[in-house]
Formats: sequence, structure tokens, C-alpha cells
Amino acid sequence: MPILQTLPVTIELCCGGIDDVRLAVKAKVDRIELNCGMALSGLTPSACLTKASREVFSGPTDAHISRVIV
Repeated sequence: MPILQTLPVTIELCCGGIDDVRLAVKAKVDRIELNCGMALSGLTPSACLTKASREVFSGPTDAHISRVIV
């Protein structure tokens, strides 16, 4: 039996906004990584985006936490 058929696979979607979170729900992914500022390689999501995302997606989430040093 091939190894891919015996191991569970977790699907995670990188979300850059609430529309992506809604897509994750529609696609029934297992978990999301929440970011904002995707054009800047992803930044820490705002508190508002985090709260709105939790209202839409009930599964596990990871928040991308970063800072920009100028």
C-alpha cells in the first residue's frame, strides 16, 4: 500500500483576508494560516480580521506574526 494512502493529510490554506477564509470554509480545509499584507510577504493580521475570521472559520488557525523594520 503506498504511503500516501496510509498517512492522514492535513490541508491548510494561507488566507490573506476574509474572502480567503470564506473560501477555506467552502473548500472544507482542516486549518488556515491567517495573514494580511500578502504583497509584503504576509504581515500580522489585525484584531478585526482575526475576530471576523473566527466568526466564519471554527477550525484551527495560525496567525502569521511579523514586524517590518524600517
